Amino acid sequence: MLLILAIIVGFLYLILLLIQKTQPICLNAAARFTETQFIIENHDNFDWLNVKMELNGSFLSSGFILETDRMEAGGTYTVGALQFAKKDGTRFNPFTYKPQKIDIDCDTPKGENAFWNGSWE
Repeated sequence: MLLILAIIVGFLYLILLLIQKTQPICLNAAARFTETQFIIENHDNFDWLNVKMELNGSFLSSGFILETDRMEAGGTYTVGALQFAKKDGTRFNPFTYKPQKIDIDCDTPKGENAFWNGSWE
């Protein structure tokens, strides 16, 4: 009986460790839209690596995506709206689409997964 209890406790401890390691951290970011460009700010004290930004994505469908290798700590990036594209090649045209939300996913220099999301009215 004690052996079974010890195995269960050990198993639960391993699951807890796994959850803590895979839980993403929240980025310190800001994003603005100027009608033709997005201004994205990295307010963190570390570079964002393997960055994926997604406009107007949802649980059921992919949005307009832009990927880059690195966004430096403290950096401000101006990105033209047409640089965001869907998998089928459709570009984000600010005269056709309205930005509703943006999601940023990346890795930290320590290999952790990090995210940020914002929205516009």
